[in-house]
Parts: sequence; C-alpha cells; structure tokens
Amino acid sequence: MSISFEFFPPKNEKSITQLLSDINQFKSLNPSFISITCSPNKTTTNKTYKLIKKIRKNNQIHTVPHITCVNHNKRELQTIAKKYWENGIKSILALRGDRINKSNSNTMYAIDLINILKTIENFKIYVAAYPEVHPEAKNATFDLLNLKNKFLAGANSAITQFFFNANTYLRFRDKCSKIGIHNDLIPGILPIINIQQLKQFSSMTNVDIPNKIFNLLNNLTPNSIPFHIASSYITNSIIDVLYKEGVRKFHFYTLNKLYLTYSIAHILKIENF
Repeated sequence: MSISFEFFPPKNEKSITQLLSDINQFKSLNPSFISITCSPNKTTTNKTYKLIKKIRKNNQIHTVPHITCVNHNKRELQTIAKKYWENGIKSILALRGDRINKSNSNTMYAIDLINILKTIENFKIYVAAYPEVHPEAKNATFDLLNLKNKFLAGANSAITQFFFNANTYLRFRDKCSKIGIHNDLIPGILPIINIQQLKQFSSMTNVDIPNKIFNLLNNLTPNSIPFHIASSYITNSIIDVLYKEGVRKFHFYTLNKLYLTYSIAHILKIENF
C-alpha cells in the first residue's frame, strides 16, 4: 500500500516552520510522496517552489509540486519546469487551474501543460480526475475522454477529486476501464474537518454528500473529540470498501489540518501491513 498527502504553502514564516515540523511527523508513515498546491496566482508559484526546497532539505520526503497553467504563457511554464527539474524535482501534478481574470483569453489546459513538460524532461506526471464530473465539463463522456487524452499525452497517474461514497469511485474506475484507461486512479480522500467548509466545497463542485454524513456531524462541535471520531468513522468506512475492492493507493487532502489526517493514515498503515 502507498499513501500520500497534500499540503498548501502557509502565508508566513512562522506557519511554514510549524508545517515543516508537522510534516516531519508524517515521515513515520513512509508516504510515497507529498504534494504542494499552487494557486493560479503567479506569486504563489514561487511560494510552492520555496516550500518544496525546504521540505526536501529539512524533511527529505519525495515532493510533487502542483503547476497550474491557465494564467501562465508557454515560456513561463517552461522556465518553471526547468527550475524544478534542475533542482531534483522529477514529478509534477499538472493542472489547468482557475482563471484569476475571467476575461483572460488564455485557452491553455492541463493537456497543454503535459505537452510542455514532456518537451522539457521526462517528468512523472500526475493529473486530476473527477469521479462526479468536472463542473465545467460538457458531460460525463466528455470528461472521461479528456482524462484519457491526458494519459495519451504522457500523464502517468491521476488523483481524483474527493468523494464521500466509495461506490462513486468504483463506478468511475469501471467507466475508465471500459474506455481503455488502465493507469493508476488514486482516490483523493478528504477527512472532514468542518461541516460548513464541506458544504462550501460541495457547492463549488459536483460532489454529493450523503445525508448520513450530515446526520452524524450536524450536532457535533467542530474540532471536538466526538466530531473527530465521527469524521474518522466516515473516512475509514470509505477506505475500507475501497481496500476490499483492491485499491492500494490513497491520497489525503490535509488542508494543513494534520491531527485528524495523521490519525486516520496511521490506523490505515497499522491495519494493512
């Protein structure tokens, strides 16, 4: 089994120092990699790069930076990719990202970024996949074909959007197989930290939240022990079904809230080794 984790760059040096310390605890879980997000804002690209360098120096964990392309031109993306490769970063999570300026005429997509990366060096490339369909996709078939084209362009593995029903992932995996996608589809797991935040995420995506989750969490105080127990139960229930169906790779969206994610991942490692 392999597990991996996503973090985002903190805003100040004190928070960065704390995050580096927290990440060090995750070394005991022997993660296959950790990924560092990058917002579409160009200044954040440099924050991602600096944090990755610090993690490699202080924590010595395999790191995968996110690169978003919609707000960059080809030359800028080539420069970013070369800088990563020259500093020993051989893996990239290639994303389109959201437009900062809605009038931006840039029509670059993740598949264009993959093509650029492949002209620079032979990166290992992760991409995003959407079991419940990308909100901007014309339809589910269009979305699946877009994922297939990303693999044909040179992507190696996909990390899925989070979901809260294991069968959602399993049906998606079957659909991918039927159209010839046999690459890794790593399920993205989001431990629930805050129910209001979860509702906000759901409103921004096509992710369905089963009523039983609200029934379990609605009357619990966030960050309380009962809330964490209920959240752990929800997450472990999803993982347990996936594991029984042969899934052996899991990617955790931590939201830089590490206690709950660490606990769930620690139990997962103990139970399955």
